[in-house]
Amino acid sequence: WTSGQNYVYAITSTSVVQVPIEQCSTFTGCLSCAANVNPLCGWCTVEQKCSRRSQCQNSTISSRWVQGNTSQCPSSSSVTPTTFTLERQTNITLTISSGLPSPLTGESFL
Repeated sequence: WTSGQNYVYAITSTSVVQVPIEQCSTFTGCLSCAANVNPLCGWCTVEQKCSRRSQCQNSTISSRWVQGNTSQCPSSSSVTPTTFTLERQTNITLTISSGLPSPLTGESFL
């Protein structure tokens, strides 16, 4: 183990192997990231990525960084209209049923 580093070293009689202590980026969605057993990884809801808490903007605010509880993952309940054409401008309504991060002071969701 190296202090302040991101690796642990495994030593055998013939070699030394450097192994990352976390591979958060291998998880591509909130459900798989929040459910993984690595205590260093969690889902950054604002940046939509699996990362270490220190790499997630405003991660100390409730629901901005999700770990171990997949029920906190953002989930959409409806998209209206369900189909549309790219040939003309269309307003789309996305309804989020759970897991939306809390807005910061001065921020709002429309």
